[in-house]
Amino acid sequence: MAGYPSVCVVYDRVDKKRVNNISRFLHVYGCDVWIDEKRLLPGMNRKEETQKAIREADFAIVCISSKSNRAELKDYTLLIPNRKKTIILCLDNIDELFPFENEMEQRIDWKRDKAKRKLLDAIQYRQRINLIIPLPNLELDVKPLEMVLIPAGDFMMGSPDNEKDKYNNERPQHKVIISNPFYLGKYEVTPAQWQVVMGNNPAKDYGVGNDYPVYNVSWNDCQEFIKKLNQLGQGTFRLPTEAEWEYACRAGTTTRFFWGNDLNYTEIKDYAWYDGNNNPRGTKEVG
Repeated sequence: MAGYPSVCVVYDRVDKKRVNNISRFLHVYGCDVWIDEKRLLPGMNRKEETQKAIREADFAIVCISSKSNRAELKDYTLLIPNRKKTIILCLDNIDELFPFENEMEQRIDWKRDKAKRKLLDAIQYRQRINLIIPLPNLELDVKPLEMVLIPAGDFMMGSPDNEKDKYNNERPQHKVIISNPFYLGKYEVTPAQWQVVMGNNPAKDYGVGNDYPVYNVSWNDCQEFIKKLNQLGQGTFRLPTEAEWEYACRAGTTTRFFWGNDLNYTEIKDYAWYDGNNNPRGTKEVG
């Protein structure tokens, strides 16, 4: 499915090894990375091709170290059409500002704590990596079918033996590797979305409205919905695996719930509908 943010990585050859590692990291997290080491063919002019890539990319990451040729990097940086989509990535712990830094760019020190997380957050801030799937005849005032990019990674699936109120089918806890990034629906499919794809609305009993989650549908109904959705030519869709679903819901956390362990269920009311706060009874709008 299309929609991955394109990133042009600009650097000095003296930093080649470290920059290649950064490029691989970005690729794993779903970015379409342009770096001359991988894209240049014999006979191509490095400077010309880099300039072209900078102009065409969604945004640029300028990698700089204490050994970099700053004059050349400055020339490349000035070519970026929208300087707000520039990230200055410092490979060394350098304190001074660079001649081409200003308030329109963000600086990240690669050697400091949580640098990788900060880089991904900066990418998401500058380039929304969500997709809106166009559905024919969907009204403008209802929630669209929005997909969120989930990066590749690994996590511990299931519950540890000492976790409170665990179920037996959640054990044994085991490591799962999600090798490739994927898109997942930001919200449940709504009756309005189901109507325009399937031609009917089965959700009639426990909360009625365009932006409620659709219900009264079976697994087979969902497969038919996906089949018709794929026929629209907007991408290839399927249900997530159990591992993909848990990985996305955990969102990088290792606690009992994504908001914490909440051993006495005192915080759940702020994060989810359940029998303790679902009054009046029934489904609620998504999001």
